[in-house]
Amino acid sequence: MEEEGDWMEDFNASRQLLTLYGLPMYQEDIPSIQRVLMAAFHAQAAVKEFPELRETVPITIVDKDLLV
Repeated sequence: MEEEGDWMEDFNASRQLLTLYGLPMYQEDIPSIQRVLMAAFHAQAAVKEFPELRETVPITIVDKDLLV
Protein backbone atom coordinates (compact mmCIF):
# COMPACT_ATOMS: atom_id res chain seq x y z
CA MET A 1 0.00 0.00 0.00
CA GLU A 2 1.19 3.50 -0.74
CA GLU A 3 2.36 5.68 2.08
CA GLU A 4 0.32 8.73 2.96
CA GLY A 5 3.34 10.87 2.12
CA ASP A 6 2.80 9.96 -1.53
CA TRP A 7 -0.18 12.32 -1.72
CA MET A 8 2.30 15.20 -1.57
CA GLU A 9 3.84 13.98 -4.82
CA ASP A 10 0.35 13.94 -6.32
CA PHE A 11 -0.20 17.45 -5.01
CA ASN A 12 3.02 18.71 -6.59
CA ALA A 13 2.10 16.98 -9.85
CA SER A 14 -1.32 18.63 -9.71
CA ARG A 15 0.27 22.00 -9.13
CA GLN A 16 2.53 21.48 -12.16
CA LEU A 17 -0.42 20.36 -14.27
CA LEU A 18 -2.46 23.42 -13.32
CA THR A 19 0.51 25.63 -14.16
CA LEU A 20 0.98 23.82 -17.49
CA TYR A 21 -2.64 24.57 -18.43
CA GLY A 22 -2.28 28.17 -17.33
CA LEU A 23 -4.71 27.76 -14.45
CA PRO A 24 -4.00 29.78 -11.35
CA MET A 25 -3.42 28.11 -8.01
CA TYR A 26 -4.27 30.26 -5.06
CA GLN A 27 -2.69 29.70 -1.67
CA GLU A 28 -6.11 29.56 0.00
CA ASP A 29 -7.13 26.71 -2.35
CA ILE A 30 -4.34 24.42 -1.17
CA PRO A 31 -6.20 22.99 1.88
CA SER A 32 -9.21 22.11 -0.27
CA ILE A 33 -7.01 20.52 -2.92
CA GLN A 34 -5.21 18.54 -0.23
CA ARG A 35 -8.53 17.26 1.17
CA VAL A 36 -9.62 16.12 -2.29
CA LEU A 37 -6.29 14.38 -2.88
CA MET A 38 -6.47 12.67 0.53
CA ALA A 39 -10.01 11.47 -0.21
CA ALA A 40 -8.79 10.06 -3.54
CA PHE A 41 -5.83 8.43 -1.79
CA HIS A 42 -8.08 6.72 0.76
CA ALA A 43 -10.50 5.54 -1.94
CA GLN A 44 -7.61 4.15 -3.97
CA ALA A 45 -6.23 2.37 -0.90
CA ALA A 46 -9.62 0.76 -0.23
CA VAL A 47 -9.82 -0.55 -3.79
CA LYS A 48 -6.30 -1.97 -3.55
CA GLU A 49 -7.13 -3.68 -0.27
CA PHE A 50 -10.50 -4.97 -1.46
CA PRO A 51 -10.23 -5.39 -5.25
CA GLU A 52 -13.63 -7.09 -5.40
CA LEU A 53 -15.20 -3.67 -4.77
CA ARG A 54 -14.67 -2.88 -8.45
CA GLU A 55 -16.63 -5.94 -9.47
CA THR A 56 -19.61 -5.26 -7.22
CA VAL A 57 -22.54 -3.69 -9.03
CA PRO A 58 -24.19 -1.11 -6.80
CA ILE A 59 -27.87 -1.53 -6.08
CA THR A 60 -29.92 1.31 -7.52
CA ILE A 61 -33.44 1.89 -6.30
CA VAL A 62 -35.47 4.08 -8.61
CA ASP A 63 -38.61 5.79 -7.42
CA LYS A 64 -41.06 5.25 -10.29
CA ASP A 65 -42.69 8.60 -9.52
CA LEU A 66 -39.43 10.33 -10.45
CA LEU A 67 -39.51 8.77 -13.90
CA VAL A 68 -42.97 10.11 -14.80
